[in-house]
Amino acid sequence: MLYNINRMKIFFGVPYSSKVDTTGAVLPEYRNELEQMIAIATDLGNTAFCAPQHDGWHLNSISAADAFLLDTNELRTSDAFIGIVESDNPSIGACMEVMLANELNLPTLIITDKENPVYMVKGMVAARDNVTHAVCPTYPEMRQKVADYITQLDIY
Repeated sequence: MLYNINRMKIFFGVPYSSKVDTTGAVLPEYRNELEQMIAIATDLGNTAFCAPQHDGWHLNSISAADAFLLDTNELRTSDAFIGIVESDNPSIGACMEVMLANELNLPTLIITDKENPVYMVKGMVAARDNVTHAVCPTYPEMRQKVADYITQLDIY
């Protein structure tokens, strides 16, 4: 299904608290990969929201309540959702964002690192025709899938 949306706002729902060092700074390799995925979206003329980037790549830069309200408000004003759900250690926050994207009926790409995703992810993919699941065990595969997905959402 193609969506005729020019200049989409794409929300990236990603693991966060498990990807920081002891000071709360996002791990450099993970930050680099997220920056590359965000750049794919913005280089195609879209805007993107990703909580770690918004927080200046440092966890707990705002209160938990403010973080929750910010994320849910940003997601409610988004046109599409891209979520990363790690199979062995799924982020509760990212999974909450997946569910909200589902409730908002947003076009959704869920990327897992293994073929066997979280049970509820399997159910969402089976139940919704606007949800795509991709298995991408490496960051280069994730970046390619993000580019392919965003491109198929846009009509150029």
